[in-house]
Amino acid sequence: MSIFINGLGVANIDTHEYVPGGVRNAYVNAVFNLNQLLTKTPIAASDYDAAVANLQAFANLGKYGVQDPPSSGITYYMNATMAEYISLIVNSLKSANITLPGSGPPPIIPPQDKISRVQQWQSLATFGIADILSQAYLYITSPTTVANVHSLQAMIELDYVKQGNDIISQQLVNLQKALSTTQSILDTLHVIQGISNQISVNSNPTPFVFPPVFDNQIPMNLILAINALDTSHALSTQWNTTFSNCFTNLVPPQTVPAVHDPKNFTPEALAFFNDGLSNYATAVKTFASGSVSQFESVYKMMASAHFTQIFPSATPTAGALDQLNAANASLIAEIANLATQGILPTTTNSLADFLSKVSFDITSHLNASGVTPQSGLIQWILDNQDKKLGTTGSNLSGAIQTNITQSITAAQSLNDTQKLQVQKYLQLFDNFYKSASDVLQKVTQMTESMAQKIAR
Repeated sequence: MSIFINGLGVANIDTHEYVPGGVRNAYVNAVFNLNQLLTKTPIAASDYDAAVANLQAFANLGKYGVQDPPSSGITYYMNATMAEYISLIVNSLKSANITLPGSGPPPIIPPQDKISRVQQWQSLATFGIADILSQAYLYITSPTTVANVHSLQAMIELDYVKQGNDIISQQLVNLQKALSTTQSILDTLHVIQGISNQISVNSNPTPFVFPPVFDNQIPMNLILAINALDTSHALSTQWNTTFSNCFTNLVPPQTVPAVHDPKNFTPEALAFFNDGLSNYATAVKTFASGSVSQFESVYKMMASAHFTQIFPSATPTAGALDQLNAANASLIAEIANLATQGILPTTTNSLADFLSKVSFDITSHLNASGVTPQSGLIQWILDNQDKKLGTTGSNLSGAIQTNITQSITAAQSLNDTQKLQVQKYLQLFDNFYKSASDVLQKVTQMTESMAQKIAR
């Protein structure tokens, strides 16, 4: 819709009274500048040019409108009430001969004439122009004034729609922040879990056969343990009598690493034993057959040696220590972010509680007294799973992984809940605008019906 404003020409206006931010700012800036000029002293020739510039701002608003947001392709214009105020302001300036230049070259106005025209316009302050500028400004800036002058449709647009939009938008912003936090937590926990997984277990140990039949059924650790026994041990005495010289004298340097393999015989070790110690299995079997106490003694040693083979070991990658330190720093920051959302580590079984436990596990191992960070990392990965049953720490086996698992589960649950809340708010957003549209349509129909009846 367009109207004619004397002194500006044809201006486009929107029939609704909702005013987007871009239109509001353009209108308010021009009104505010002219209101300041009305009481300014002393006056300079440049003040005339400033008044004309604000007239041009009004003209541009009426002719071109404002895209809001910029580059959106959607253009908004002033509403009818704004156009009425602009018309009154332009007429007051025109009465003081302050006008927009025509289509030709701009006229040359002496500086003193410019000053005189502005002063003449200022003299109109007591004749109502001051009130017009004040009302024009308050119309768009004062909530109280807006409520008093707007139509019922405008009240729905400005109060119901705007307030609802602000509330729902803020909730969505908060949910986006919360989703970003939980996703970041899940990413961090993924890194931590990956480092924790750098643990290995011998998946194919030698078979446990007792008494052994073949030499390769004897764990290497048993051989080392027997040779380490003091001479008062019965098994050691027999062992030393039978094999001591062979073990001491027949081990060539190239087979030493193979002999000390803590898990299995290697081809080199097996060749050595076949050559020099071919009766290990026979010796163990013979000794075990001697008495119950001998059987128990060698059984315990062989069982211990066998099951030691399947205890886990940790071999962290080169960058694992730095990655775990960085992940821990991220956890600490994310715990602080959760606190701003009301999720505190002091709340039992909360996500922040689980994360603080994971962080404590990492910190306590990497910064343990008398232990290098690398050794602490290995112990953190092993998670007490290398402890034999009944030994110190065996009751804590898997506790670190439990904390990690609980954290991942809690983070995924919270993340899923937040996604569901986003869906609910989007549905609410859609229903809200549908309801606003329905109300506006019914009010418009009612207004048109009343107008038709009045016109009859």
